Amino acid sequence: MGGVPATGVSAVVLNVTVTQPTTGSFLTVYPSGTTRPLASSLNFVAAQTVPNLVVAKVGADGKVGVYNNNVVTGRLDLRDRRPRSPFPRTIAP
Repeated sequence: MGGVPATGVSAVVLNVTVTQPTTGSFLTVYPSGTTRPLASSLNFVAAQTVPNLVVAKVGADGKVGVYNNNVVTGRLDLRDRRPRSPFPRTIAP
């Protein structure tokens, strides 16, 4: 896919995976340059390998931040990106 373009993207779809953490914790994926939300994107316990599909808005710089309160081995794979739309879309019932 070649990464995320610097402009024209409002969100990304990521496969977030944690591999064999030594303790339970969580990861939060959020738009870079913004305040971290209180919600988690992935929860895990010690010795688990856990994937989760996450849709995250990107910051003004086109990036996401990842927070964890511990040291873990993880991976973020870009699955898709959503174009920035100049207007909200209406979905017909």
